[in-house]
Amino acid sequence: MSRTSRWEYLRAVYPRYRRADRGTKQVILNEFCANTGYHRKYAIRLLNGPPPERKRAVVRRPRTPSYSPVVVLVLAAVWVWAAAAIAGRCASKRCCRSGSPG
Repeated sequence: MSRTSRWEYLRAVYPRYRRADRGTKQVILNEFCANTGYHRKYAIRLLNGPPPERKRAVVRRPRTPSYSPVVVLVLAAVWVWAAAAIAGRCASKRCCRSGSPG
């Protein structure tokens, strides 16, 4: 049973369960657990809780850019410069593969 069909089934059973006496509630609960696969205690909490309502979809706003285009250009230049500096250091350390610092 899919999540949406379980939700629809809960909405259909909920009013009947709320009006039922104790013996009938037990029968409804057994049927509900068998059909949905929910654990008994979870089903009791669903059926005794507030009436099930549809949750509204949350409209997400797109993220605002963290950096302006000018800052991105500066950061790209710094990144290129740093990569060249690190590459130069790595190239000099290749000469000293014996394990002694260079």
